[in-house]
Amino acid sequence: LNTPFTLEDLAEEVSMNSSYLSRRFSQEVGMGIQKYTQIQRLEAAANLLTYSEESIAEIASYLCFSSQSYLGKVFREYHGVTPSQYRKQNKPIDFSP
Repeated sequence: LNTPFTLEDLAEEVSMNSSYLSRRFSQEVGMGIQKYTQIQRLEAAANLLTYSEESIAEIASYLCFSSQSYLGKVFREYHGVTPSQYRKQNKPIDFSP
């Protein structure tokens, strides 16, 4: 999730034709590889927002989003809140004395 890749890279890695891989993936998973990858990256971003102190810009860069603003846009579409709002709403409780 933190390495950019293309369909061709993935197809080469698994020794398949890229068109066939794309078609089979969509049949099995119900969505394209790009959409699936984006959802997985958004879930990872949510996890990092909850359990790390990394900036939103660092999280965006680490998870291969083109910019912090793009992460914000797609994050809000998927989670219904901005990354900052998500972080505030999901901050773990500090039980230390």
